[in-house]
Amino acid sequence: NTSHIGDPKFDIEGELFSEWNRELERLGIKFMIIGHFHKSYILKKNDEKYRRSADYPLIVGSECMAQSGDFSGTALTFSGDRLTVKITNSKHEVKKSALIDLTNGDILE
Repeated sequence: NTSHIGDPKFDIEGELFSEWNRELERLGIKFMIIGHFHKSYILKKNDEKYRRSADYPLIVGSECMAQSGDFSGTALTFSGDRLTVKITNSKHEVKKSALIDLTNGDILE
């Protein structure tokens, strides 16, 4: 679990994650996309909600809303040095979005 948004009891292998994170930063990744959290969100690089510092945005791209029976998914659109992220529900309504500058990992909007 990479952020404070998730349950801390699942924050295991912190030292190993930190080691992997250093390697990912050395390789110069521009964003990380993950799923399997029962929430969806987008964090800017080094966001205060990260459990550990990360110099890239984090996209958590799936959510199951059991009570409503709805699911979310994530659409990624690459255009030059920009990445548009849209998290949508099962009706294709955009619930969250971001425009990421792939040259530096900044979230532009």
